[in-house]
Amino acid sequence: GFWNTEDFPCRFAGGCAALGKVPALERQFRLLPVNIAAKLIVGMSFENSTAGRDWNLIPPSALSLQECVLAAKDFGLDLETLPFEAWKGILLTECLKRPGNPLEPLLPLFPHSIDDVPSAPDFQPDGLLHAASRLEIDIPRIDSNTLGNYIRFLFPNTTQN
Repeated sequence: GFWNTEDFPCRFAGGCAALGKVPALERQFRLLPVNIAAKLIVGMSFENSTAGRDWNLIPPSALSLQECVLAAKDFGLDLETLPFEAWKGILLTECLKRPGNPLEPLLPLFPHSIDDVPSAPDFQPDGLLHAASRLEIDIPRIDSNTLGNYIRFLFPNTTQN
């Protein structure tokens, strides 16, 4: 699949890779391949029960930030996990010294301290799973192989150890 490399997940991955540092956060990423999202959107738009409704295409499986970091390290990315405040301070300093980090345009979105990091919304995948079942669309679990494909896409000069 393809990603919009200007979206947050790609900017976050690229910015952390450029910095060589990742914040210690208890976050999960729910990734859905674009071809599956497209099939769901098209299929659901033709069903009377789902047409005209709002949907969040949130898959049931998630990867922790730590799992993503371990996978990135397996592909040779040198990443150090730091407390959020230390990570943000280094990010700010680096952006002032060397503009161009992919996270630079998003700096105003990062809170001052870990205590101010909002909790992630709790989207339930039941509606998505029900619609996918009716449409006979398999929702893949994002595993280390799939994550490896994403890493190779974002960082084409990496090779798996």
